[in-house]
Amino acid sequence: MTTNQQLLVDLAEEYGELQNKLGKLREFCVTDDYQALPWEHKHLLLQQTKEMYGYLAVLADRIEYVKSTTTGFESIFDEFFKGTKGSKEEHTEE
Repeated sequence: MTTNQQLLVDLAEEYGELQNKLGKLREFCVTDDYQALPWEHKHLLLQQTKEMYGYLAVLADRIEYVKSTTTGFESIFDEFFKGTKGSKEEHTEE
């Protein structure tokens, strides 16, 4: 059985991976290659982007819920987010 602390680590990793994929998709959507796609394909990519943002929001909600019911989570996130892309420090600068 997974502990809440391990679950937090797993959720944080999944969140970071999804953020990375979303970043790549957003970057692609402003390229000439994207503009050259048929309308239907662009529509599907935009739908995928929307769904990925929804997924990211659910992961964030799950993280907050588990954090609120777990003691000692601060040290887990301090280590996990130390110098990683997607850390709280980076988001406050954007």
